[in-house]
Amino acid sequence: MSNLLSFLDRATRLLDNGCSLDIVYLDSAKAFDKVPHQRLLNELKAYGVHGKLHAWIADWLLSRRQRVCLQDEFSQRRWVLSGVPQ
Repeated sequence: MSNLLSFLDRATRLLDNGCSLDIVYLDSAKAFDKVPHQRLLNELKAYGVHGKLHAWIADWLLSRRQRVCLQDEFSQRRWVLSGVPQ
């Protein structure tokens, strides 16, 4: 929220001062919901993300399991192969 307010303040100030302003809005909320984890990790390496940062992201994505609860009944745990924790 603070990033949005900071952006809005600066954009408003520029417009008030007669400056032109171009804004590109990208909605990436669902961008990683269906990307297989291994493919995402390979892409990160291709873009130069290596070492401890890559290992941290891999630890965050890989080896996660989840289950569903419906009316006090739980499914079996299944490996999560894609998507990111929301």
